[in-house]
Order: sequence, then structure tokens, then C-alpha cells
Amino acid sequence: MTSLNPQCFSTDGIKIDTRYLLSHFPALIQIRRKQRTWSDFGSSLIRELQNPTHANRSRNKNPEAEELSEWEMAKQLIYGVLATHDSQYDGIRRRLGNFKTLSTASILSVLSIWLAGVLGVSVTVTKPMVAVILFAVAEAAGDWNVLV
Repeated sequence: MTSLNPQCFSTDGIKIDTRYLLSHFPALIQIRRKQRTWSDFGSSLIRELQNPTHANRSRNKNPEAEELSEWEMAKQLIYGVLATHDSQYDGIRRRLGNFKTLSTASILSVLSIWLAGVLGVSVTVTKPMVAVILFAVAEAAGDWNVLV
């Protein structure tokens, strides 16, 4: 059985406090106990929380287009912001500020609001998604490639 001892990981100057994430999103314990994979958890989360009319609206705009799910897009976007130096994410990086002094709560809040705007979904959907993504990176000992 996996230990539930809280830990704080630092990846490229970004500190992810798993204790904070577990206290605000207790369902993450299922991932820690290996009852679910983080990717499966994130996929089911978006299905459970997403408004069905939003999903139908986005598919009806361009039915021929192969669209990534909101979950896949969220992973790519967070990876782009936190793990790359791609200039298209400079705006959100400026809003985040100095990664070395940024708290997990701040990262979670800023990215959740930004992601809600980019994906066009509610913050009540994006906040747990970002929490799962941050938790996954922390569980992977800071390996951002777990998102790709």
C-alpha cells in the first residue's frame, strides 16, 4: 500500500505541495492509493462535471474537425505553460510571476481561471483538472513529460 505521507516536490523552481492538493481535493487519495490512474481520473472528472449542452455545442460547430477532449487540451496547455519556453504562453507566465515563490494555491487558482477562459468551460471543471495535473507531476517526481 502506498504511503499517504504528504510531500512537497520542486520541479524546475515550481513547488507542488501535495498536502495542499489532497486537503482540497480528497478524491486524489484514490490516485495515491493506485485505485485509479491520474489520467483515467482526469478523464472521468471532465465527463462528470462538464455540462452536456456545452459538449454538444462545441461538437456541432465543426463536426468534421478532430477535436481533442477538454482533458487532453488541458494537459497540453498546462505542459506548454509550465514545462516549455513557448512564447505563446508568456502572458500567463507573467500572471503567474516568479515560480520559485509561487504557492500551489496560487498556481492552481491562476491556471484554473486561465484554463476556463481558454477551454470555455466553468472554473468548477478546470480547478479539479489542474489539481489532478499538478498532482500527477508531483507523483511522477516532477517529470512534466507525464502530461504528454
